[in-house]
Amino acid sequence: MVTAGLKPSTMYSYRVRDSNEEDWSEPHTFTTAAEEISEVSFIYVTDSQADKVNEFRLWENTMKQAFTRFANPDFVVHAGDLVETAAKKSAWSHFFNASMFWIGKTPIVPVVGNNDIKDIGAARYASYFHLPENGAEALKGTQTNYSFDYGCLHIAVLNTEKCIKQQTKWLEADLAGTHCEWKIVVMHRPIYGGTITKKLMDWSRIIDKYKVDLVLQGHNHVYSRSHPVKNGRVTGDGSDTVRDHEGAIYVVVNASGPKFNKLKEDQFYHKLHFQNNKQIYAGISISGKMLTYQAYDVDGQLLDQFTILH
Repeated sequence: MVTAGLKPSTMYSYRVRDSNEEDWSEPHTFTTAAEEISEVSFIYVTDSQADKVNEFRLWENTMKQAFTRFANPDFVVHAGDLVETAAKKSAWSHFFNASMFWIGKTPIVPVVGNNDIKDIGAARYASYFHLPENGAEALKGTQTNYSFDYGCLHIAVLNTEKCIKQQTKWLEADLAGTHCEWKIVVMHRPIYGGTITKKLMDWSRIIDKYKVDLVLQGHNHVYSRSHPVKNGRVTGDGSDTVRDHEGAIYVVVNASGPKFNKLKEDQFYHKLHFQNNKQIYAGISISGKMLTYQAYDVDGQLLDQFTILH
């Protein structure tokens, strides 16, 4: 979709045409952001990871619950493994069909997961998205490494599957170049999640250096929230209010689809770590000097909440 020249705070209607130039989608509408953005809110989910229609009904239900509780989000962050089998075109069709009630009007911020490119590479994944081309040169055209600003928020999206060193250099330059008040990094495999991904530890040093507030992750199919972590150590006083860049908080929001993993042992960084075998979603909002995070399961139970203050 071409978005250049759109006016702020304006509703637009559009349709999408198939390559045969005959089949058109139903009309969809979206509203562009205001010229001055004072508040940001979005939904965070991960690992819809399925192949079949009935499995993606679980993903659809998760998102319906999320949009009911956190209405009119600015966008949705999906931390990877949209599908189970990247080579199955039907799996991608089922994912998007199950997302139709929201994805035509609300932007998705996708993160590539290992299953999204397994056996076939990133070409199919890339064909479904049109994202900023400002990532590491080695990943140009893959739609898997990019960043953007939304009002006071800077989001950097990383590819945990390849070109780690190139992205390390890119991440440092990217975070050094933003003047946004708030910084969030998103990736699939976790640095600090249910387990530690050692090959990504260099990223944590940059996250510390540039005072990233929050790291959103996936892959482990458990719920994990760290204490603030800085220089490989837990900081802060253990409360659910984090102040003055005490360190980034690392979260894995379980899964939004059918697959859950067995809980491993707690690690030194864990503030919260559990497996309830239910789909979970989170709502994140930023207003001025405060970021608020809330995680719910699909039964409506509040499972976790915390606040970051600048």
